Amino acid sequence: MKNILKLLFGILIPVISLLFTLIYFISTYSESKDTLDLFKVILYGVVIPVASTTISLLILRFDFENVKNKLDQSINDNSKKFSDEIIKPLKIEIINAIKPTANYNIIMNHPHRDLLLKFVPDILDTFQTKLQKLSAGHIYEDDPSRYHEFAMSIFNLAEKQIIATSIVDPNGFWAEPDTLIYLYNNRNLINKHKEKGDNNFFIRYFFVNDENKEASLIPILKNKAIGAEVFIIVENDIVDKKYIVDVGLIDDLISIKSLVEMKESKNRRILKVDAYIGVKDKIRQTQTCLKFLETKRKTIVDVYPIISDDAKKAAAI
Repeated sequence: MKNILKLLFGILIPVISLLFTLIYFISTYSESKDTLDLFKVILYGVVIPVASTTISLLILRFDFENVKNKLDQSINDNSKKFSDEIIKPLKIEIINAIKPTANYNIIMNHPHRDLLLKFVPDILDTFQTKLQKLSAGHIYEDDPSRYHEFAMSIFNLAEKQIIATSIVDPNGFWAEPDTLIYLYNNRNLINKHKEKGDNNFFIRYFFVNDENKEASLIPILKNKAIGAEVFIIVENDIVDKKYIVDVGLIDDLISIKSLVEMKESKNRRILKVDAYIGVKDKIRQTQTCLKFLETKRKTIVDVYPIISDDAKKAAAI
């Protein structure tokens, strides 16, 4: 019925009215200018078409509001469906998976069990928040001690190429015991792709400044030793500091960005890591950054023309 009304008021009535006015005007004007009824011309040529078009627009607006309401309702229904069909069952599965574990038994037999159980909803809510962000292509790790594990879980998804930067304190992250295992895992991944002929599979940019230049050499050489293609970015060459970032790009599909404490270059540490899978604006931002850094990159020899044997030995893996 609404479509018929839209057709009637939006097209048929205005067109018929204008045609009637045109025919009337031509026939009357050709006979005598004096007999021309200006009222009829205005009524049929202006008032009726405008009024009819206005009614049609009001009907369209009403339809638009209905469509918008249906869309909003659909989004709410899908969110509820996602929660009901995925999140809630997973919560139940998690609880059921926890029950047989030693920790669950310890909690249930704890003298302050009632107090401990009060924290369970918060733990499940945290899980729910992560799952909801995952549905939008966003995963994150806010425990810095798990960065190595988190980064490798992302790197292992790569099929074509990984490009990453490092702005962290070389005496911090790169000197941690877990980093050696992280480098071994990097090497295994690089070797796996080299066997397929992917010689430029892993590229890493190290940011170097006057304060960390000397300390950065060993991490740089270690990354070269595992088979990564290593370049250096001299921070003094970067005027726009927004490009001094800890980011990664995997297959132009996944963008990674670390939130790094930047108080001092010697104390730069990772606070949080965000990864975005298929999120176009995040991927474009990282692509733009890496393309800019490519114009500023230097080779190891450019920055360290002389490397001692001791440094080479210390970097051997």
